[in-house]
Order: sequence, then C-alpha cells, then structure tokens
Amino acid sequence: KTPIMPALRSCTGPSSLVVYFFLVLGVAVSQGQVPNGCDGDMDIVFLLDSSESIIENDPFGKPYYNWEILKNFTKEVVKKLPVDSGDTNVGIIQYASKAIQNLPLRRYRNQEVTKEIGLINHMGGYTYTSEGLKQADFALQGGYKSRKVVVILTDGLSNYDMQDTIPQ
Repeated sequence: KTPIMPALRSCTGPSSLVVYFFLVLGVAVSQGQVPNGCDGDMDIVFLLDSSESIIENDPFGKPYYNWEILKNFTKEVVKKLPVDSGDTNVGIIQYASKAIQNLPLRRYRNQEVTKEIGLINHMGGYTYTSEGLKQADFALQGGYKSRKVVVILTDGLSNYDMQDTIPQ
C-alpha cells in the first residue's frame, strides 16, 4: 500500500520551510498515512485553497463536495500527527482572494483541530496562492519547533498575482 502523502517523507530534512502541493482530486482520504520520521517536533501549517474553482470543478456535480474532501483529508492527516503529545504545533490558513488564519499556529489537542477544520466555511474568489504563502510564512516565524512545514491543498495553479507565487 503506497502512502498517500509521500511528500511528507521530507519531514526529517533540514529545518527550512518545506512547501508541498497536493491535488485535491483523486486523493483517497481513507489511506492517509504519515510516514516514519514525521513524528518529532514540527510546526505545520495547512494552507487550504478556498477559491471558487474548488467547488466549480466538482466531478460529481455535488455542491461543495471538493471543499469537504479537502477539509476531511486535512482532518485525517492531523489525526495521524503527534498533536496531542505537543510534539506538533498546527495552524490552519485558508486562502482565495485573501488569506484568513482560521487556527493560529500553536499547541492544540487533535480533537480541537479537527473540530475547527469542520467549521471552516468556503470563501470563494480567486486563487491567490502567494497571499496564502505570505500568511503561512508569517505564522511559521512565530513557531517554536525546529522543523517548519507548509502543506498546501489546492486544485491547481494560482490565478491572481501569479508572478508572486513562485518567489514565495
């Protein structure tokens, strides 16, 4: 069984900001695993694409289906991280035409994080990825752990200030 999150294998890497893109479509949430080596001290910010295209590109025609997949996937990943022990601090930021910090980066219980994720409403708007990355960078600067990770969940490319996305 192949882990669904191979990108998190780099959790054991240097303590620099690590950015990964996950395509929401086709993600099998039920197989969510965190590979060995991702169980130590870590600040992790989940950057959730809350743009209009998340709900427009729904393959089943169900309202907000992809948005719910994105949130459920994030909850499943959080459940597998050592959040309750205090080894992992979690933050949640959603972005569209602007970025909003839904859950500031700090120590929580798994149940608190998953409950908060379930309460996040879809925003709609452009895909302003660089603004989300700026907010994530700012959040991680206030973190306490040596490893800093940003997990971006999106359905595609930025369509607002695209020239700023890669430098971020």
